[in-house]
Amino acid sequence: MYGGESANLNSAIGTLLVLVPWLTCRATTPDTHGTMTFLTVESPAALADLTPHWDDIPRGRRSPTDHLIWTQSCAETVAGGQALGVACVISDDGLSAVAPLARPRRFSGQTHIGVQELGEPADLIFRDHDSLVALTRGLARRKLPIVLPRIEADSPAIDALLTAYSGRRIVVRRENRRCPYVALGGCGNGAESVLSKRMRSDLRRARRQAEKLGEVFAEVLSPRSAAEFVELFDEAQRVEASSWKGRTKTALAADAERRAFFSAYGQRAVARGILRMAFLRIDGQAVATQIAVESDGRLWLLKIGYDHAFSRCSPGQLLMLESLEYACDSGLESLEFLGADAPWTRRWTKTERETISLAIYPATPRGLVALAGDFGPRVARALAQRGRGAAGSLAATARGHALRRSRPCT
Repeated sequence: MYGGESANLNSAIGTLLVLVPWLTCRATTPDTHGTMTFLTVESPAALADLTPHWDDIPRGRRSPTDHLIWTQSCAETVAGGQALGVACVISDDGLSAVAPLARPRRFSGQTHIGVQELGEPADLIFRDHDSLVALTRGLARRKLPIVLPRIEADSPAIDALLTAYSGRRIVVRRENRRCPYVALGGCGNGAESVLSKRMRSDLRRARRQAEKLGEVFAEVLSPRSAAEFVELFDEAQRVEASSWKGRTKTALAADAERRAFFSAYGQRAVARGILRMAFLRIDGQAVATQIAVESDGRLWLLKIGYDHAFSRCSPGQLLMLESLEYACDSGLESLEFLGADAPWTRRWTKTERETISLAIYPATPRGLVALAGDFGPRVARALAQRGRGAAGSLAATARGHALRRSRPCT
C-alpha cells in the first residue's frame, strides 16, 4: 500500500539528488526490491537532470517517443503551453519508471505529452513489473483522469493502469490506426528479397523513368553538427513543401509548432548520433527526403516527402528502397514506418502493430468534468444531427398531412 510523503527523499533518490529542487514527492510504497518513491517533474529545466538515467531504463523495443529528448522537445514546442507532469519512480537502482505526461489547457486530467499533436504512439517506460505497478499506482493516487491517445494494444501498461484505477471509474477504449513495419530478418539477399514480385517490378520501372531525367543518386546522411543539420533540414522542408503536403498546408514549412519540434528534436538527435537524413537526387536536385532515427536496432521514419514535379518516377518509393537497403546493410531488425497504416504502406509490408486509445475517468467531480469535456461536444453534435433529422422527418410528415387534407374529393 502507498504511504504518505517520503520521510527521507534523498536516500531514495541516491544519485539523482540534483532533481530535488524541481521534484514534488507524492508517495512511497514498500517493494520486494526496497522502497520505491513516486515523484513528479513539473519543470522542463528539470528534465535535463534525468539524463542519462531515463534512457538507461532497460526496454526491449524502444521507440523514439520513449526517449528523453522526445519529451524535452515536446515540452519546449508542441506542448509548450501545457502543465508538465512527468511521473517518475525511483528505486534502489535509480530511475526505474517514467510516464511522460502533461495537462493540456481545458482538460482537468493528464495525457501523454505530444501524442495528440504529433500522432505517434507512445508508452509508459519501466524497468520491470514492480516498477510499472508502482508507477501506475502513483498515477491513480492523483485521482486525475488519464488519457493515452495512442498506445500499442499489447502494452503491459494498459492492464496495469486498469488495475491501479480500480473502483468506480469510466473506461473508454477504442481501436486506433496501426503502425506498419518491415521485419528485416530475412533480407540476407538484399532489401528486394523482402518485397513482393510486383513491388520489385514497379520499383525497377520507376528507376528507369528516373534515369531518363538524369543521374540518380541516393544518400543516407548522419549530420554531425547543428549547422550541418540546419542546412539539411532546410533542404528537406523545401522538398516536402513541393509535394501535396505543400498544397494542403500540412508540410512543416506551413506548421510552425511541428517545425519547431523537429528542429529541436533533430538537434538533440544529432548530439546523440542517431539522426539519419536521406535524400534521392536527380542531377543533384533533391526530389525525395526522409528524416529518421537509427536506435535500438531499428530505423524509425519520422518524416517523408517528395517533389510532386517528379511524381511520374515515384521518387519517394525509390528512396524508401534505398533506406531499406541501408537498414539491411546495417544489420537492423526492422524499418519502422511510425505514423499510420495507409494503402501505400501496404505495398511495402503487411505487418503492423495494433494501437488503441485509452481513457480512464475516476468517478470524481474532476473525472466527470473531464469526461463531459471530452465527450460532451461529440454528444451534442450527435444529438444536433439527430435533432435535425427528426425535425426533417416531422416537417415531411406535416407536409404529407397537409397534402392529404388538400386533395379534392372524388
